[in-house]
Amino acid sequence: MKRYRSIAQDFAQKKLKVETSGDQKGKLGYGNAVYDEEEVRRELCNMVVMHEYPLAIVDHIGFRRYSKALNPTFKMISRNTLKKDIIKIFEYEKSKTMKLLGSTKSKVAITTDMWTSQNQKRGFIAITAHWIDNSWALQSRILRYSFLAYVLLIKII
Repeated sequence: MKRYRSIAQDFAQKKLKVETSGDQKGKLGYGNAVYDEEEVRRELCNMVVMHEYPLAIVDHIGFRRYSKALNPTFKMISRNTLKKDIIKIFEYEKSKTMKLLGSTKSKVAITTDMWTSQNQKRGFIAITAHWIDNSWALQSRILRYSFLAYVLLIKII
């Protein structure tokens, strides 16, 4: 029990500090950790994309309370800001992919895939590039993903 008490005391003794100079200016520090609001926003975007959460998650009361509990200084962004941030990340990743494709010396195979979502009755198409990189590892990147306005539904017999 004594060991846990000393850990708690060490934890309680650390103070928050706001960096006022250098490349960490304006960032919030706690001990050795530094809070970077830009990184938090970037990770929020990554989470929404990775788990296919709706953009409206930032409006959910439970998510806002959870975020406030993690860091009371975080300013929650709107859905529109989240969308703009995601599009910025997409454009950055797209330019990286195009540079990567431009520099590859191997052949590139282009494939397409079409499907219909069961719950929304919507059609989608994805165009993917596949190639072998210099270390002989298969690489694949989605070049385009789009909603199809008219869907052909084929009944399998």
